[in-house]
Amino acid sequence: MNFKRYLFVLLLFIGLLPMAMAQQAVTDSTIIYKVKQGENLYRLSLKFNCSVQQIKDLNKLTNEDYVQVGQLLKIVVLPVSPAPPVNLSNTNTAVEKQKNDSIDLKIKHFIDSIKMANAMLPIDTIKSKSMLLKNNGEKEVDLAFEGTRITERDEHYDSTGKITLSGYVSAYYAYYTDSVGLGKYENFPTSAPISNAFSLNMLMISAKYSSTKLRGTFTLHYGDIPSSAWSSQYNLIQEANIGFKVVKGIWFDAGFFRTHLGVESIQPRENITSSISTVTYYEPYYLSGAKLTFHLSSKFSVQVNAFNGFNTFIETNNTKAFGFSAVYDATDKLSFNFNSLYCDESPDNQLRKQDRWYNNFYFTYKSKRFDLAGEVNYGMQKNSLLSDSTSTADMFSALLITRLRLNKKLSIYSRGEYFKDQNEILTGPVLNEFHKLVGLNLWGVTAGFEVKPITNSYLRFEWRQIQTQDEDEKVFYYNQSYHNQRNEFIAALGFWF
Repeated sequence: MNFKRYLFVLLLFIGLLPMAMAQQAVTDSTIIYKVKQGENLYRLSLKFNCSVQQIKDLNKLTNEDYVQVGQLLKIVVLPVSPAPPVNLSNTNTAVEKQKNDSIDLKIKHFIDSIKMANAMLPIDTIKSKSMLLKNNGEKEVDLAFEGTRITERDEHYDSTGKITLSGYVSAYYAYYTDSVGLGKYENFPTSAPISNAFSLNMLMISAKYSSTKLRGTFTLHYGDIPSSAWSSQYNLIQEANIGFKVVKGIWFDAGFFRTHLGVESIQPRENITSSISTVTYYEPYYLSGAKLTFHLSSKFSVQVNAFNGFNTFIETNNTKAFGFSAVYDATDKLSFNFNSLYCDESPDNQLRKQDRWYNNFYFTYKSKRFDLAGEVNYGMQKNSLLSDSTSTADMFSALLITRLRLNKKLSIYSRGEYFKDQNEILTGPVLNEFHKLVGLNLWGVTAGFEVKPITNSYLRFEWRQIQTQDEDEKVFYYNQSYHNQRNEFIAALGFWF
């Protein structure tokens, strides 16, 4: 006796699936059915002579979905084929085939019922005493009295989501004409900040969790970028945050975040160039707080946010930074982004407050052969004019980045940048050769080419020159004298998975 017959005998024995004695043919049709009390997908599949999977596919249900009383479902009513005529010359064969067909149908219903039961009531729900089941079939975790046990019960977690692990490494060699004396990093240090040395920009490992209702990110990094530009207290943490879906289209996230201001990222792999522009250097790298994001359509999203401050994980005073952001994807290639942040970075005991309003706008255009990005920033800060501490000062910066792909493996790129903050709103004290506060009025150009050995890697070679505009802004020191210009040469290699 083969496997089908063994299973048929078992089904008869436990009384779950009695054999149908007769069936009446019906025509193919699609109906709208209202779910009644006590019905589930398995019972409906039996009622309408179809499979559970057919109902799920037609109504776009997933394994986690369940049906409720009153829910409307599309159902295709399949015809039941009449019994084939019996060949009297081979009666035993006909009876055997009919029996096997019936067994196949019962086995299919039995497997569907197991799948349905597994989706509605996971195994760990049955085993764990602290796992409750709501009326709608959703798991509820109760961890009361669990934290002080010397032995753990079954682990409790949302098993509906997906965990993605990724890694990234970026190595470089850089040479700067500027000398930093006994110091370790060059002026405006971020990416490739050490001169005349082979070194490591970043070694990163990241875990992301995502489900229909919950998401989270935890990323650790190590290397010259976090050492030169990151929080000293949380130096190893690039980001650590968690979010949940409030209602459809609205998400709330809180924790430590990478910046959302500006077109350039703290990760070189997400940029066209290997170096970081002066514009990006003075923008926030990291923020701690909360975000409320509204996905208004597939093309347009807005966000309101609150943070401890401008470029900080740790609260520096009793005030918070509040912001607004929006992104509009005009096409699959063209995107517009706007970010605004209002904060007060002055100490609590300072009588004359310095309220800051920083605005950032950038666009990106990405096609098969050509990429283009532009950014403009404008900021104002009260009581900050160097010549009059009771007046409002402002700053302005901009950059333009292009890349042309010559083929799948070779690209050339360029960048132009301008940064003007002569009242030191963002730069803080900048001293010239005479130790006088001068702020910055700076422009720069970058050119390079990129080779991609494989898709998830890069090898870049680039040259960059930055120069201060005013004669008294000689802030670069080399050849035993001060200069207003610096040249940079960077070779960088990166790979991620």
